[in-house]
Amino acid sequence: MIFLAPALLAADLAPQRAQFQAAWRLAQSGVDSASRVTGLEDYPLYPYLPYERLRRLGAKAADKEIAQFLQDYGDSLPGQRLRAQTLERYGRNGQYPAFLKIYVESLATVDLRCHAWSARRAGKVKGDATAEALALFDALDKDRADCRPVLAYLRGSGQLTPARVNGRIDTALAAGQTGLAQVLSHELPKAQRAPVQRRILAHTEPSVALNQAARWPATAASAAAASVGLALTARKGALAAESRYRSLAGILPFTAADRARVEAEIARYAAVERLPEAAAAAGAGARRRLRRQPARMAGALSPAASRIHGRSRGAGRHVVDARRAEPLALHARPGAGTSGSR
Repeated sequence: MIFLAPALLAADLAPQRAQFQAAWRLAQSGVDSASRVTGLEDYPLYPYLPYERLRRLGAKAADKEIAQFLQDYGDSLPGQRLRAQTLERYGRNGQYPAFLKIYVESLATVDLRCHAWSARRAGKVKGDATAEALALFDALDKDRADCRPVLAYLRGSGQLTPARVNGRIDTALAAGQTGLAQVLSHELPKAQRAPVQRRILAHTEPSVALNQAARWPATAASAAAASVGLALTARKGALAAESRYRSLAGILPFTAADRARVEAEIARYAAVERLPEAAAAAGAGARRRLRRQPARMAGALSPAASRIHGRSRGAGRHVVDARRAEPLALHARPGAGTSGSR
């Protein structure tokens, strides 16, 4: 009976499956399929019917109908999708009261969190707007148009200090978010932008950065940026990176940390580059040892075994023939060797 259960379940759902397909076609055209096709409320995919209809209607869908659907099926996959799509539309259209009614912080993306911040500000909802904005500033992973009002607020309130922006750029570069780092660099005073942009260039185009590095100011910031470019270049060509490193070492004031970063990467990838050479050298040594091995083995074998051993040509055949010959030498009768020599 256990093996029959899935087949019985499939048979039980077959009529509903046919009804669902008909209802789905209605939902895709924006028709309320529940009034046309009944008996599907307990079908596993039923929530997709009202979801598809409301999704197709878009801005024409009634807010109350959306809210009711989310109340009934908000925890389902179609419910989560409709919530996110509707919140995105509400946020971009400035429909903040409707936005806050269906907003769930734990399910929100960074974009939706930024919309929620704007909605609370517009509705004068009590809260620490600065603390929320700084949390969003730390959560950014790229330039997001929906979060620009948050940045504008932080800029206007004096929160985007050079120290905070530089720290956030460091975090972004460490996470590979070079686009965000580039955008944030414009929040710095003009006098501080060039060193940061060199560092960003070293992350995005290390070869280009190294081509320019010899003309950079001989500062610690330039050396740090060049060390990043050298470390990244070593991953593609350690020996070329080592040559660049030697030439720049006499121009830029690399710190001990800069040197450690570069030299560790060069050593690591140089070892990888030299693996084929090392393997070839090891193979040649092994072949030389095999060629010398037959002479040593021949002296240790009996005369009969030596003759068999000597007739072979390859190193592998020497070993095989010698092993075959050993039992003959060990079990030969007295005088057998002499008769064999005649």
